[in-house]
Amino acid sequence: MKQTMRRFLVSVAAVLLSIGTAATIYAASDKSKVGKISLVFDSDLGIGVDGNALSVTSEGENTDRYYISDTEVVNEDPDDFSDSNPPEIEVTLVVADEDRWYFAGASSDAFRLNLAASSKNRYDKVQFISAKRSEKNAMLTLRVKLIYDKKSKLDNRSAISLAQNDVASPAGFGWDSAHPGTASWNAEESARYYQIQLVRNGIDTGIMRSVYKNHYDFSSQMTEPGEYCFRVRTVRQSSHNKSEWVTSEIWTVAAAENEENRSDVVNAGTE
Repeated sequence: MKQTMRRFLVSVAAVLLSIGTAATIYAASDKSKVGKISLVFDSDLGIGVDGNALSVTSEGENTDRYYISDTEVVNEDPDDFSDSNPPEIEVTLVVADEDRWYFAGASSDAFRLNLAASSKNRYDKVQFISAKRSEKNAMLTLRVKLIYDKKSKLDNRSAISLAQNDVASPAGFGWDSAHPGTASWNAEESARYYQIQLVRNGIDTGIMRSVYKNHYDFSSQMTEPGEYCFRVRTVRQSSHNKSEWVTSEIWTVAAAENEENRSDVVNAGTE
């Protein structure tokens, strides 16, 4: 009797396990593959002076099964694109309904990556780097590079060279008579920062400095008699292109003024 009961319980357990396994298989088979993913990249990143646009769109008959949730440029230095540092882009895809669809693969064969017509004269191709599935295959993170067309990069370098003259040099530059030894100039709207250099008797003195304000106090460096001037140029906000240097008038530091400057420096250091 006990043996019969034991066989019965084993049989029931087997049936229940079979039902559970079948339900799992059914649930999995109830979902469908998203299918091959076709993406179109339109960009001018690194092209010309103001190139900073990027868009990624999906195409094909299965675009209702997933959507693009995010695109991001992931280069460590996105302000210095080049042939050796092309735009690297991460695209995040998510299924439209995780109960109906799933991403079946993450190899390069799972994608069709194309350039938009407007980008074909800028880049050679969209290069697959990697892809990774997550969230139970409901999310897919794709990473690609936009490889520059060699001709477009040459054109880009020419455009940047020509654009040098489009960067406005500082205006209203000169020595501040109210603050001896202080260089000043008008702020330029397009400036990211300025580069300045002190010159004594026609020879650069000290290092070239990057300044984010439109003035700089050189008095602590003007401790020797001589004829001083300064050079200043604009570094553009959007492209880091530089304007032509402009040079101030001469400020003559005599021996007596030199001693006064030294005294001012010493007193400032002891306060």
